Amino acid sequence: MSSQDHLNYVVSEVAKNLGLKSYKYTRSDLDETIENYLGELIFVTINGETDDGEVKKDFVVKFAPKNAGLRECGALEVVYSVEIAVYTVLLQHYKRLSKFDTRELFPEFLFSDCTQNKEVLAVSNMCNDGFRRHSGNRFLDTDHMIVSLKALAKFHALSMVLKNDIKKIEDWNNLVPNCFEYPPKYTTSLRLSWQGNLDKLVDTKYGNTFSTIDANFDDVITKNIKDVKCLIYAHGDYWKENILYKYKDDKPVSACILDFQMTRFLSPAQDFLCFVLTSVDCELRRQYYEVFMSTYYDCLKESLEEHGLNVDDFYSREDLNYDLKVVAPYCIVYANLSFSLWLGLESNSFVKSKNIDSEDNAKILQYKEIMVGIVEDFLQCTCN
Repeated sequence: MSSQDHLNYVVSEVAKNLGLKSYKYTRSDLDETIENYLGELIFVTINGETDDGEVKKDFVVKFAPKNAGLRECGALEVVYSVEIAVYTVLLQHYKRLSKFDTRELFPEFLFSDCTQNKEVLAVSNMCNDGFRRHSGNRFLDTDHMIVSLKALAKFHALSMVLKNDIKKIEDWNNLVPNCFEYPPKYTTSLRLSWQGNLDKLVDTKYGNTFSTIDANFDDVITKNIKDVKCLIYAHGDYWKENILYKYKDDKPVSACILDFQMTRFLSPAQDFLCFVLTSVDCELRRQYYEVFMSTYYDCLKESLEEHGLNVDDFYSREDLNYDLKVVAPYCIVYANLSFSLWLGLESNSFVKSKNIDSEDNAKILQYKEIMVGIVEDFLQCTCN
């Protein structure tokens, strides 16, 4: 099936699900400013007729990667089977159980296909509802951080609500595949990136800390699952490129969560800390860390109370503080891959930078400053 035939097939299925008798559509390809490393994104606008009148719908089509290397390394299992399960199972439970409006918390599911070589997912384009991507530099300001953390807290709260609703633990466990441990190829990507960048870090003032993480890499990867106080279905890759924002008077007022490709059974602390470490610069992080923590936890508490649940029965503040220390080494490893990709330094992992320039001294210096700042914060946290 050609790419065009594949798209025509997807659009026809979306049209059926929307109840369109006749339709036409237009497409546009991915904006190059969007950081997308797996698969192909196409933006579609469909216009058609239903029994109730004309309908216009904007949606995003996400095709599986065609690259043989990515497919062979398990990208379909890591990315598409998981995200489709999230949209078709997990988020449908959230919509059923939620006492607050979820229509702006995540996109609407429209169609999916897991057939070999036809893997695809179609969801609503939230930009049609007034959302847009963060524009500007790599890092978020305080206003964007606040609305992002509130959205994350609501997402985590719904997972706890679901856990409370589903009494049989085996039913809960089977909602999403691969939920207890990361797929091996993803872990390998983290390891390859860490080892490939280690020589840039060992000559810093925290070289011993970086070397210790390397020496205990397997334990770092497993501790974030086995030694934490709470496990829920968490996002797994929460950062600014996986969030859309709605604005009022040029200030963000809400956030929509995208891209559930790495959703897993994880600690809420891992989602929180990975987001804070990779989405805000060092100075702002240190100035507002307690504000960020309180924003997240207060919203988690309020969201659970709205469902008649007590946050302490699921995740006390003490549990969160404990888990943050447990998952911190993993979050440093995650941040390494994130910043290495962004700065064009990543040539070792399965997912590589788009424009690799591993000899750019300015970018190497920026990378080292970022990673040293993160480790400084980690050491200060664990010593308190």
